[in-house]
Amino acid sequence: DISATRAAEGYDDGYVEAEKFYMDAIKRIDYAIVEHEKYGEPELVKMLHGMKKDLGDYYKVGKEMAQAYIDHGPEQGNIMMEKFDPYAAKLSDEISSLVKEHVDEMETSFVTIKEYIKHASNILIAVIGTVIILSLFIAFIVATPIINSLKTIVEFAKNISNGDLTKNLDIDQKDEVGMLAASLGNMSKNLRKMFSDISSSTKILNDSSTELSNVSEGINKNSESVAHRSGSVAAAAEEMSTNMNSVAASTEETSANINMIV
Repeated sequence: DISATRAAEGYDDGYVEAEKFYMDAIKRIDYAIVEHEKYGEPELVKMLHGMKKDLGDYYKVGKEMAQAYIDHGPEQGNIMMEKFDPYAAKLSDEISSLVKEHVDEMETSFVTIKEYIKHASNILIAVIGTVIILSLFIAFIVATPIINSLKTIVEFAKNISNGDLTKNLDIDQKDEVGMLAASLGNMSKNLRKMFSDISSSTKILNDSSTELSNVSEGINKNSESVAHRSGSVAAAAEEMSTNMNSVAASTEETSANINMIV
């Protein structure tokens, strides 16, 4: 821009703008040098130091070329342009080489990342498969005792429903299945006790009924004896009444005879 406008009034800020771009470029190169030193990349650090020097030369010759255009016109400016072009070409090659270096590094990194992702995916698939197998195995180990316990409980419940209270339920688990087994065991125990109490009460009632039957039979026999005796007493009383009547008649006859004698 300076070469074209020759720093004419209103276009004389080219050196200031060029200084800004130059200092920004130096700042970026210094940052890149520090970063590559941090990661132990001496070849790139050496390249960046060379680029920084070449950029300084490029900037210095460029200012001389621009000043030649301003002070002496195109003739001297074009001569300086011929000196300036090799610096520009060298710096451009260095930038292209640096860019290619980073592109190659990025491609290598992408390949490495891709391989890592593939490897990690294989590991992840293997881990997931192992977890699934272990989960199924653990589920089988955990479920088998539960299923067996439930089968035992169902069989025990069938025995209770068929009236068989002689079986015991031996399941010692600290879970819901264990609680169910304990409840059924207590129910069977309570039913056995209840039926035992009923059986004892029935025996007592049977014995009492037999005793009452014997008492009733004795009472019946005693009633017949009393009835027989009552009949004998009635006959004796009747005979006594007849005798009393005879005595009374005799007494009356005796009394009449006595009166006749008197």
